[in-house]
Amino acid sequence: MFNKKKIISVFTLVTLSAFALTGCGDTKKAEPAKPAQTAVRTSIKVGVTAGPHAEVMEVVKKVAAKDGLTIQIVEFNDYMQPNIALNQGEIDANSYQHQPWLDNQIQDRKYEIVSIAKTIIFPMGIYSKKIKNLNELNPGASIAVPNDPTNGARALAILEKQGLIKIKPEAGLKATAKDIVDNPRNLKIKELDAAQIPRVLGRCD
Repeated sequence: MFNKKKIISVFTLVTLSAFALTGCGDTKKAEPAKPAQTAVRTSIKVGVTAGPHAEVMEVVKKVAAKDGLTIQIVEFNDYMQPNIALNQGEIDANSYQHQPWLDNQIQDRKYEIVSIAKTIIFPMGIYSKKIKNLNELNPGASIAVPNDPTNGARALAILEKQGLIKIKPEAGLKATAKDIVDNPRNLKIKELDAAQIPRVLGRCD
C-alpha cells in the first residue's frame, strides 16, 4: 500500500514545474516545457506486522539492496497501526494485509492510501495445544477468533465448514459472532485482536 497524498503531491509538483517553464518570461516566445525529471528513491520505509511478514521483508530488504534500494523495516505489534502510520506519512508503504481488510479500513476510516501490488497472504487454520482432532472438542469449549470484520469472518467460515457452527449467509465477509445462528456444541467464541490470539492459545481449546 502507498500513501495517496504523496502520489498527489508528486503529480502537483510536476504540473507546477511545467507551468513555471511555460508561463514565465518576457515577450520572447516561451520554449516548450521539458519533461520533469523524477527523482529516483534510494531508500524507503516499509511497515510490517511482527512475525512472518517481518521475516519475509527481511529477505526482500536483502534483494532490494543489490539493486541499490535501502529498505528500513518498521515493525508493528497490531494490525491497525501500519495503515495509521502510512496515512499519516510516517512510513512510505506497508505489506501485511489482504484486499478486503484494506477496503474495510479505507471505508471506515477514510484513509487516503491505495493498493499498488499484491503481497503474501497466509492461510488461516485451526490450532490447539490441548486437542489433536476436532472430534475431541468438548461442548462449551472456548475458541478465539480475530475481532476485525474480515479476518473474523474468515475464521467463522472455517468453523462453519467443519460443521461446528452456522452463520447467516448474508453476513458474508463482515460476519461476527453475533451472526451465528446455530451452535450445537455451545462453543464460546472469543473475539480478540488478531495479534493477541497466538498468546492466548494455551488458554483456549
